Amino acid sequence: MQGEEFIVAIVAIVMGASVLKSWIKRNSDKSGGLNVNELMSDLGLDDLDGFKKYRKKISHLEERVQVLEKLATDKTHTLADEIDRL
Repeated sequence: MQGEEFIVAIVAIVMGASVLKSWIKRNSDKSGGLNVNELMSDLGLDDLDGFKKYRKKISHLEERVQVLEKLATDKTHTLADEIDRL
């Protein structure tokens, strides 16, 4: 059950980040709202190197989610066979 809970947690984090990004973008258009550029700078994404680093982290997490999804949805005997082949 731990693998399934981990997958749910990652999906919830990704969805929450997407909602937060949309909310920030919507509110930044209003006067006195949050500034997306300031937020990007605070996250270290104000230059190309910071963006590349962030994108690399996201890619790594996406790969891990794919592996976890496979583990959670694959049949036990198929998974055992793959482990034996390693």
